Amino acid sequence: MFLKFLLVSLSLLGCVQLIQLLLIEKLNIPELPGVIAGMVFYTGIGYIINRLWVFKSLRNL
Repeated sequence: MFLKFLLVSLSLLGCVQLIQLLLIEKLNIPELPGVIAGMVFYTGIGYIINRLWVFKSLRNL
């Protein structure tokens, strides 16, 4: 379970960095909205993936 969580967290971190790079550096969006967009993505998608995939076995107990 820890490896799944680590995989999801690192993948999301890479996606957030890509989102922030595209928004802030390429589209010239101010830094604060770019960081907030990354934070919302990480929190929302991370919750969904962790709930449905990582911690799926705990719901069956």
